[in-house]
Amino acid sequence: MNRRNIFLLFLDLVTAFLIVFFIYRIRFGFEIPASHKLTFILLITSPLLLITFGLLMGNYTKKNSIDLEIAGNLFLSGLITYFIFFLALMIIRIYLKSLEFSAPVLILFSLAIPLVLLILHILAGRFASRAKYKETLLIVGYKKSDRNTLDKYLNDIRGIYNIVGTVGDELQGVPAFAKDRDIFSLIEQYNVSNILFARSVDHSLIEKLVLSRSLFTTSLLFTPELYEEFNRWGKVRPYPRLPLFELDINPIRGGNQLFKRIFDILFSIVGLVVFLPFGMIIALLILADSPGKVFFTQIRLGIYAKPFKVIKFRTMFRNAEKESGPKWTEPNDTRITKTGRILRRLSLDEIPQLLNILTGQMSLVGPRPERPFFVEKHSALKGIRMLVKPGLTGLAQINGRYELTPEEKAAFDLQFINSFSLSMYFSIIIRTVIIIIGGKGVR
Repeated sequence: MNRRNIFLLFLDLVTAFLIVFFIYRIRFGFEIPASHKLTFILLITSPLLLITFGLLMGNYTKKNSIDLEIAGNLFLSGLITYFIFFLALMIIRIYLKSLEFSAPVLILFSLAIPLVLLILHILAGRFASRAKYKETLLIVGYKKSDRNTLDKYLNDIRGIYNIVGTVGDELQGVPAFAKDRDIFSLIEQYNVSNILFARSVDHSLIEKLVLSRSLFTTSLLFTPELYEEFNRWGKVRPYPRLPLFELDINPIRGGNQLFKRIFDILFSIVGLVVFLPFGMIIALLILADSPGKVFFTQIRLGIYAKPFKVIKFRTMFRNAEKESGPKWTEPNDTRITKTGRILRRLSLDEIPQLLNILTGQMSLVGPRPERPFFVEKHSALKGIRMLVKPGLTGLAQINGRYELTPEEKAAFDLQFINSFSLSMYFSIIIRTVIIIIGGKGVR
């Protein structure tokens, strides 16, 4: 998040507080009735929830312009916030009969606050443009021998960005940093908000920077020669006014991201409560079948390739990979216990992963998390699938599961990410249940 967006966030927060305060003052004057005081105290905190939803929807990661997505997100966050407060007040009033609140005032908040914030965002964008505010840009991977897009359009790029330097050869007066200079230290030192990759960039550095998005919020631009390399990492969109492209590495965002997380939490809580009694029975069966622990944990790679421990009911004998090393499950795998086969047949071994979902390490639907060994072995398991949370089930799981090659899995994951919708989310859940009942693709 750059300084402009940090300022905008605090401006939105203060503005929302003031709107709530003054609307209540206008409605009731300086003496708020006793029956409305608790409502006022609760609602004065509502901007915190409103801004939190805005952060989750990506309202403070954009550049100086306002678009329909942000406008929609502002109004959606307002409606969700005050609908939640309406439900909360209704529940409180069941136990506190003296509590009163005005539904029209809540409706006014849900519409007036987003409208004012939208106007603020538009004015902030125009002010930044008139003030000729330039974001910082670092060029990576340029060589004089390339004679690529940068030579021809350097003056146009300078008109938009403040170029802090190039990691590579010197470019028409732009200071050059040593090729082995740590990129992350340069990002921090010069407050770099944009990185432009030239043709000769080391492709391993592209992967490193894409997966570092949890630490840095830099925009990633690149020249046309790198289109194929970047296309596997996410949605690629043309950059306006210049023959460059930008990588969109937040493929699931806005309302989709927010509702997806809400449903993940609800499903995981309900699932854990419902399956708790069955979990105790499963634990006893596992212990009676073979020596070892009830639960099995394994390192998998999550969003941005962050390692985490996935939790399962143990379905294999202890030290099952001691001699063979890491390998995927095979048909009639001798490493699987008798109880384990039943659990895998019904996919009950996956139920403990609801804890991973509840803590935010996973989602209910998404690409399956893979072990680091297999990710390094199969490059198809990298790319855009690393930019979303892994899932308990996914499009690949309902279209072949173990029968798919890594390349086929990646293709289904790419389709899921690029075409994501809440209807697809629920459809995959329903189809997963049907497949579990039918026992298709179980090992």
